[in-house]
Amino acid sequence: MAKFKPEALTEDKTADETYISFKPADDRNPQTLNRTYKSSLFEQIFNSKSEALSLYNAINGTDYTDETKLNITTLGGVLFMGYKNDVSFLVDSMLNLYEHQSTYNPNMPVRGLLYFSQLYKNYIDENGLDVYSSARLRLPKAQYYVFYNGTSKQPDRQILKLSDSYPDDGCDIHLEVSAVMLNINFGHNKDLMEKCKTLHDYALFVQKVRDYINMGYQQAKAVEKAMNDCIHDNILKDFLIRNQTEVKTMLFDEFGWEMHKQKVLEEEKARGHAEGRAEGRAEGRAEGRAEGRAESILDLLTDIGEIPETIKDSILSQNDSDILKRWLKLAARANTIEDFITRM
Repeated sequence: MAKFKPEALTEDKTADETYISFKPADDRNPQTLNRTYKSSLFEQIFNSKSEALSLYNAINGTDYTDETKLNITTLGGVLFMGYKNDVSFLVDSMLNLYEHQSTYNPNMPVRGLLYFSQLYKNYIDENGLDVYSSARLRLPKAQYYVFYNGTSKQPDRQILKLSDSYPDDGCDIHLEVSAVMLNINFGHNKDLMEKCKTLHDYALFVQKVRDYINMGYQQAKAVEKAMNDCIHDNILKDFLIRNQTEVKTMLFDEFGWEMHKQKVLEEEKARGHAEGRAEGRAEGRAEGRAEGRAESILDLLTDIGEIPETIKDSILSQNDSDILKRWLKLAARANTIEDFITRM
């Protein structure tokens, strides 16, 4: 396994920035979160050649140690709707795409398709390959992994497929992209974590931050305490010491956005419950009025004769208030059941 070699943080992949306004639970301190172009902590750690190679070895059961065998190919600009890939690199004949997600996203294969299209184009251009040649091109094989550490419950491993987005029309599938989503929350994928210490330490660090937030600490304080704990326990120690300010900024972005999304979901859920209760009350009142009118009709008709079961069922099953009003007037004026039935 490649030994961790702390490096300076890589620059953001573009100078452009699009901001989304976010107000934390503490409304006194509004903050601005950059969710479009800011690098994630995962991205900054694993764009290091040594760490990318270590993670690759852990996933594939290989033992590469020569970092010159690895060529970082992470895209440098905005590719699709503001998204950029997190980590991509070439090892021998394997083109790898690693994406980090703090929210479950079934559309990662779609994004992977777009990323790989650009990555393969870059490979073809850099190697002077001719796509119009009569000879078959030799291209690297693609591997696509999504590393998930959100808070929704997900299995250790699942396959996301582009074809899941296709209509189920029975036609043959001619284009497929598969993404292997790995749950890297602390306690999941233990074998992988044992093979890649940095991934284990990253998962543990993130869990410590969440634990402190759940204990009631403000976000900035939770990050600070988790960092101090990890430095003391030799968890990402060198990286955290070297990049304390940047790590605090990135985690504030990531956890602030995570809390914002959770708050939005809770508000939408509460609004849905309120609308459902209001709709239920309205429906209940309408049903109550309809049932009351039906009973009144039956009471009036009982005074003038025996009501056939079919007529009784028709009256009780009727929900149209206008029809029930008309029947109620007919029942009040009818001299016989037959008279009512004729006029209804």
